[in-house]
This record gives sequence, structure tokens and C-alpha cells, in this order.
Amino acid sequence: MADSETQKRLANLQSIIKWSLRQIDDPMPSSEKVPLDPERRKWLEEALGAIAGGPSETDFLKAALSILRTHRPPLDSELSEEAVMQLTKAFEEVEYYIEDLDHANDLIPLGGVAVIVSYLSHPNAKLQTLACSIIGTACQNHLKTQVAFIDTGCLSRLVAMVKDKGGDKECLLKAMYAISCLVRECDKGLVEFLKLNGLAIYTDCLQHELKKCKIKALFLLSSILAIGTVREEAEKSNMFEVLKNVLKCEKDVEIKEVASSALFAYLSGNQSMKKLCLQDREFISQLESISSEANLTESLREACLNIVKELNC
Repeated sequence: MADSETQKRLANLQSIIKWSLRQIDDPMPSSEKVPLDPERRKWLEEALGAIAGGPSETDFLKAALSILRTHRPPLDSELSEEAVMQLTKAFEEVEYYIEDLDHANDLIPLGGVAVIVSYLSHPNAKLQTLACSIIGTACQNHLKTQVAFIDTGCLSRLVAMVKDKGGDKECLLKAMYAISCLVRECDKGLVEFLKLNGLAIYTDCLQHELKKCKIKALFLLSSILAIGTVREEAEKSNMFEVLKNVLKCEKDVEIKEVASSALFAYLSGNQSMKKLCLQDREFISQLESISSEANLTESLREACLNIVKELNC
């Protein structure tokens, strides 16, 4: 890390830690006051000391986590605007470092996994969103952290957030991002996702008014529908008809592209579904028409052509 950036991050963390200590010491309304707790003060004082002289990146990460640990729910559920702003800075510091695989793994010995997961239950939507973002970043293609987060039971909370769909839109999208990163390329995450009825919930997301919600749902479906256990559950959700209707009725080309990829994954080597699809000659004609339509994107044309080729195998 460049010296100037190190100094900037050092000053930022020192400022947040000193603010946290003031919340313990200064008189303030009871709804905002951090309960006087020697252990919480110790976390902060240790973090401040660790970054005082020649800190490593792990020291910075540990300091940011100490701030979040001090204010984690249910200890501090009612926060002022300033508190949310300071905790946001701490979350941003954590996310900055865990983009590196080694530091993502550091979350486990530093106790950061439980700290981050605790914020999924915070009443503040912004802090929930930041927690979801960190889970996604830490778990993307990182099996060790995927398993560590799944073992906390956080998938249940994340799936419930997606099922609700009525809350903060950014929080919904980040929850979907976190789920995708926990489930893809992780057998344990996929099994848990299916147990939580995640496939049906994601199928429902295809009816959401938000385009990004539909795309994120389809993206995850396209990455898991080739797996046998997923296909068994997909049949219960009438997945073929759902994806077919998206391709037939959806006007947005980008959504059609991801839907066609999901349908191709579902049909590949799936003889019973291919037989069902071949019975719908109107749909086959539509796929053939899309694959030769010059005004559409090349990726959509190619995806539909691949489906037609698969059906003829």
C-alpha cells in the first residue's frame, strides 16, 4: 500500500476509534449511549495501540472489525446519523482489505465472520446492506470463507431478506449478491439454499418490478440449473415454464439473455425437459426466429441458437 494511502487509512481508523471511545465516556441520550463495558473499551484501546506504530494491513483490518464489534447489534440498535456514518467508514475499511484473499481468510481467526453476520439483523438498512456486501466480497470463489459464513446460519437470514422483497431495494440486491457468492461453487451452500426453499423464492423474484433483481435471480439460476439435485427441485417449481415465459414475454434484451443462459443450463443433457420443450413448436419457432434476428444482440442470438442445437441433440 502506498505511504500516502496508508496514512490516510490510519487517520481514518484512529478518528473512528476515538469517536467510539467517546460514545462510552461522554454523556448522551440513553437511546444512543454505548453501555459501559470494560471488554468493549479494551477492544478499542487494543486496536488503537495496534495501529499506532508501523501497523500491518491485518492490524488495520482488526481495528476496523473492533469498531464494528463494539457497536454490533443488539448492543447498539438505535444509532444517530453520525454513528451510522462512522460505522459505514469502518465497513468500507473492512471491505477494502478483504478484497485480498488472504485478508478475507483473516476474518475467520479475527472473529470477523460473526461480527459481520450480526449486522444482518440490524434495523438500519444501510448497515444491513454493507454487511451483505462484505459477505459477498469475502465469499466470492473463496471456499474457506464460504463455509465459515454458512456455518453461522446466515443463509437463512439472507434468504428471508430476499423473500420479503418489500424493504430497501439496495439491501435486497446486496442480499442476492451475498447469496450468490455463498452458493456458487460451494456444495454446502447449495444444499442449505435448497433446504431454505431458495429456488422457489428466486423463481418468484422473476416477477419483481426491479430489473436488477430479475437479472441477479437469473444469473444464479444459470449457474446452478445444470446440477442434478437442483434440477429435481426445479421441476417442482415448474422451472421450464417459468423460463420459457420470460423468454416469450420479457421485452428487456438483457433479461432475455440471462434467461436464455439459464434455460440452456437447465436443458443441457436433461432428456425429460428437452422432450417437453420439443412439444412446444411455437416456442421452438420463437427461439429460431431470435437466433436469426439481426437487430438483437449477438449474445442473445447465440444463446437461443445453442438452445435449439441442444434440443436437436
